[in-house]
Amino acid sequence: MELNNAKGTTDFSGATMAKRKQLINMLESVFKLYSYEELDTPIIERYDVLTYKYGDDAPILNEIFKLKDQGDRDLCLRYDLTVPFSRFIGMNTTLKMPYKRFAVGKVYRDGPVKLGRTREFIQCDFDMVGSKKIDCEIEVLSILFRAFDKIGIDINIEINNVIFLKALIRYCGIPDQDIPKFVSIIDKVKKISKKQFETELVEQGFDKNKVDELIQKLNFKTNKEKFGFLTKILTDDENIKLNEFKLLLDAFGDKNLVFNLGLARGFNYYTGPVFEVYDNSKTISSSLAGGGRFDEMIGNYLDGKREFPAVGGSFGLEPIMVLIEKLDDQIVNENKLFIIPINNYIKSLEIAEQFRDSGINTGIDLTGRNVGKNMDYANSKKYEYVIVIGENELSSNKFKLKNMETGEEREVSIKQAIKILK
Repeated sequence: MELNNAKGTTDFSGATMAKRKQLINMLESVFKLYSYEELDTPIIERYDVLTYKYGDDAPILNEIFKLKDQGDRDLCLRYDLTVPFSRFIGMNTTLKMPYKRFAVGKVYRDGPVKLGRTREFIQCDFDMVGSKKIDCEIEVLSILFRAFDKIGIDINIEINNVIFLKALIRYCGIPDQDIPKFVSIIDKVKKISKKQFETELVEQGFDKNKVDELIQKLNFKTNKEKFGFLTKILTDDENIKLNEFKLLLDAFGDKNLVFNLGLARGFNYYTGPVFEVYDNSKTISSSLAGGGRFDEMIGNYLDGKREFPAVGGSFGLEPIMVLIEKLDDQIVNENKLFIIPINNYIKSLEIAEQFRDSGINTGIDLTGRNVGKNMDYANSKKYEYVIVIGENELSSNKFKLKNMETGEEREVSIKQAIKILK
């Protein structure tokens, strides 16, 4: 049998896995700074629950991994963490609001595979439910900026409001029944040329004059132009949202926050501001994170009997990992100390346990190899220090602590070594 992975899936081990876990730890530490608590939901969900918010022609339905259990019930693998979160809130309506949670877990989509996009991938989500105030969006964007600053990736965040995009589409005279098809083409605007974009809209039956007008509005260069145009076409209530949006942009000053009137993320369920995060180096084209406000999703599960306004974001671990692999080795190595016993494994194990009791990651040779081969092994695993333990070291209680990067050796007691390594 020829062994290989299922398409779009990958095994992770060793240093790669350590980097992934440390990236997750970085993100979780940022979530906790803002008082988000962790939530874990099942990988398997009911198919009707996961697809409830979509129409029959939604593209995501083609990417769902479907299952049936032995009771012939329709199930599927979750494709994101937001819908399970909404289902959880719908089942636990007595939670104190606002409720703020983060979740880290694998999700599955049977879509095209490319750099930074796989079929099994980890999402790191954070959401809050229970408030409509624009302050919530400001906190969400603050988390995104802080997290990527901590990781060391230079980003820009594109932001829009689905209310503005709907108003623009109305202004261009697009009938309501054509809006989903229209938006799906707008969503491609970053991926295709201006000419292809125009051609596709016309080929789908949209009036060329309306298409030309849309392209003109999407190409406004300054926020002043965008705001001036929107003020004229928005209703009074929508202009209140526009003023809130201005406050949101002002809150971040000179940070890389870009108002993109053509951003069409999640048009069928987002209800307010939406955003996507991109790498400024343009190493990969996929977004690194995204999110927005979804005030209706949770209430829809309860037949609209109660409102649960919500907003949040999601980090894509895979595209971020692609960038981290290309950055300098800035994630701390976890392998601290390797012990090489010479015919005294039990005594050396007792010493290893002393280091471990002190919180020092410690490995020990289990093969009986000679010192030279063990040094090569420790070097390959990037251990920072090595101690060789022979009879002389045990009798004198003095050990040579070798720094594997500099080659420097120091004669120390176990207590002194622990102090150095902590």
